[in-house]
Amino acid sequence: MRRLLLLIALMSVSLPVVAQETAAGTTYTVRPGDTLYDIALTFGVSVSDLANANGITNINVIFPGDTLTIPAASPPPATPTATPIAGTPPYTIQRGDTLGALADRFATTLSALTRANIILNSNLIFAGDLLQIVDADTPLQVPAEYQVRAGDTLTRIARFFGTTPDEIATANSIVNPNLILSGQNLTLPNAGAPLSD
Repeated sequence: MRRLLLLIALMSVSLPVVAQETAAGTTYTVRPGDTLYDIALTFGVSVSDLANANGITNINVIFPGDTLTIPAASPPPATPTATPIAGTPPYTIQRGDTLGALADRFATTLSALTRANIILNSNLIFAGDLLQIVDADTPLQVPAEYQVRAGDTLTRIARFFGTTPDEIATANSIVNPNLILSGQNLTLPNAGAPLSD
């Protein structure tokens, strides 16, 4: 009996993703254990785009046998363009760097670096990431979309972009504001507004 269960488990894990190309685009039939997040990752689309393409209001509820339309992959959201300090190329973050020390080093402010690079948590930066060095007085605007990163919350995102968690939840048809996924693209309701401290 154990061998039979093991064989069934191995077969279900090794089954390839089966998608069908139709006149309306690519479709996928949901299998037991699938999540919208996993399906979105498999096809290189955002969870919100996948949910919107299929009229899904609760991203936590899909059923085996459902047929999903896979939208075309969306380009990554645009980040606000900042005017770099003349002659200063983007800086590659090194192990041990802190934003505060980098702000001092490049004669700018911590706030300018976090706003220009859309860093919600100034204590969380990663070696190898590129950092745009900007002047403290560089005006920036709220982008149209923000891609959720690990550790983000709607409250933190809303605070950073000068809006409320409820407004973001409404703009993105989020039923449970405590559940957002890394990689999910969020529409920001106040796009184009000045991005301030």
